[in-house]
Amino acid sequence: MATKEYVTSTGYKLTISPLSPEISRLISKTVDFPKPPFYEIDVLGGEKEKVEHTIDSLRTDEDRDAWAEYLSEHNIARVELLRQKARAVVQKCVQVDFPEDDTWITDQEELGIEVPTDPRARKVHFIKTECIGSETDIFAIVEAAEVLARFDAVEYQDALNLFRDILPRDES
Repeated sequence: MATKEYVTSTGYKLTISPLSPEISRLISKTVDFPKPPFYEIDVLGGEKEKVEHTIDSLRTDEDRDAWAEYLSEHNIARVELLRQKARAVVQKCVQVDFPEDDTWITDQEELGIEVPTDPRARKVHFIKTECIGSETDIFAIVEAAEVLARFDAVEYQDALNLFRDILPRDES
């Protein structure tokens, strides 16, 4: 399995593995993206047809206000999608070596932060609170997990080569 190492802004080295394309697709389905505003045009026969606005089709203040609202809602949806994918990537695709001592736990508890005792939840908490130090880290981690999951022609050919010996041959 292909992995990628990434050093976060806080100095931790994370090993990132691919995010399943199916999980990514299913997560994407949980976020409702808004539809762009539309306008109507006359078509043959006197009927009207709804057409989605683009930045170039805005003519009135009402159009521009609707477009601004659409962009705002679209950005909120994009942030929510990234947040959910980041949660999945941190949970399923990121490995990190914990510090040898529990100083980080003591430091957080002294700040009134409750550190989970469940190993899986503790790992996620550690990555989110100690390793990730910026929005750039989040974008880079999610992007790396998704890029690793993309189709790779070399890996595909290697997989085909594994089965060459068992495929029927035409000896003629």
